Amino acid sequence: MKINKRGFTLLELLVVVLIIGVLAAIAIPQYKMVVGRSKFNTLKAMTQALANSAERFYLINDRYPNSYNELDVELPGRTGGFERDTLFTIRSAQMTCTLDFGNEKYINCIKNIFGTDFVYQQYFSNAAEGNKNLRYCMLYTESRQGKLNKICQQDVGDSSKRVQCNGSICIYYYNKNK
Repeated sequence: MKINKRGFTLLELLVVVLIIGVLAAIAIPQYKMVVGRSKFNTLKAMTQALANSAERFYLINDRYPNSYNELDVELPGRTGGFERDTLFTIRSAQMTCTLDFGNEKYINCIKNIFGTDFVYQQYFSNAAEGNKNLRYCMLYTESRQGKLNKICQQDVGDSSKRVQCNGSICIYYYNKNK
């Protein structure tokens, strides 16, 4: 009885390696974009949760909180911060958030995504009339190109009319009621 043992040829192995390489070249950038988008969504959700907590406090007490401890939301992994009059900053391992209850009345949170500081900012409903419905997606970059710009453009929607890039920052802004 003759047993036929045959392995793969070099050509077959090269074709398989080529196919795996092409799939990896497509999948890895998509994976990185999904991770960046997930980090952005965390940043945006935390900003909105802190803003909503401050708004609830305002509705109950007819004033904004005097300290972070008066809010009913906790920044995960909080490592400290500082308070000064109507401005206070909260730090965690993942992000830094600043709440301003003075004349500006805004909150912004900063997170490092893809090696770039990414800022998401929104104004409180009691902010100045021109600002109260605005939210901002800000990048410390000089270019309108790149992964982070794409994330901001997706979040804002029609970004071509709503982007300002000057110096080292690009700002995408939109009305939160639309």
